[in-house]
Amino acid sequence: MEYSEILDLAIQRCEGTYLNNWKKFYKIYPFTTENISGYINSFNIYNKSLLTVGSSGDQLLNAILLGANDLTLMDINPFSKYYYYLKMAAILELNINDYLLFFRFNDYPDVFKLNDDVFNKDIFNKIKDTLRSIDYLSYLFWDDLLQMNLPIDVRKNLFSNDEYRNHMLISCNPYLCNENTYMILRNKIKKVNPNFVMGDIASIDLHKQFDNIWLSNILTNWYSINDIKDIVFKFNNHLIDGGKILISYLYDTNSNSEYDDKWADIYNIPLLFNSFNEYNLSLYTFTGVDGLKWKDPNYKKDSVLIYTKKK
Repeated sequence: MEYSEILDLAIQRCEGTYLNNWKKFYKIYPFTTENISGYINSFNIYNKSLLTVGSSGDQLLNAILLGANDLTLMDINPFSKYYYYLKMAAILELNINDYLLFFRFNDYPDVFKLNDDVFNKDIFNKIKDTLRSIDYLSYLFWDDLLQMNLPIDVRKNLFSNDEYRNHMLISCNPYLCNENTYMILRNKIKKVNPNFVMGDIASIDLHKQFDNIWLSNILTNWYSINDIKDIVFKFNNHLIDGGKILISYLYDTNSNSEYDDKWADIYNIPLLFNSFNEYNLSLYTFTGVDGLKWKDPNYKKDSVLIYTKKK
């Protein structure tokens, strides 16, 4: 998709004249909806390569913090590349408080409040020269949108409303834990130049192998067991021996969870392990996002389904 078409789609969405173009792809997630802190240490990513889904860009940012040096983001939403570079420029130029002030919207700065300073144009002016030097099309994209629209309209119309409260975002994201981790990321992010591949995961074209592949929660979207196996087999061909695929992030799920037949197949853990008996699968469980919400690590558990390629 050419830049002019991407910008036109974004303008239509911001103006509410998009008609049926939502069928192309959904909104950007402003921040992760996963507890990345819960599972990231299950993967060896220091000086390793990573292919990841994640329109929020947080998967990339946290991987960079932990030392990944060869990163590729794949997403069906072409805005995700521009959003990553917007976050990168903000990290390079803003302190952690101004970063949150610029990107946060729901329940910020207080619970049940909406942030009037989201995508504040004065703050954008502080980062736009850096953004321009990093990626010129990203600079054009955000500069054009913020000149033609109210910042709040950009936030409401291009972004999902699914955004956790501040204490949860900080718990989910190692790079937001404190000023120190944020500054470490600032120093590391300058040295990393991610690749971006746009398209649906079932048909996306890849030309290299990776140490780790993260498919986020894409496969919770009503893929059948056979579809899931086909997708895992596809990505297995792009995984090094001993590498790992995060097949899916599973909310409120552990090995003892009872399956409801109204749920997507990916949540049927016994069936999944039986269907994948030739694969080396494991289920890693940790404090879930609901547990973070209520500040109770035992309240509910999330899991990631991991495939490890045999050497």
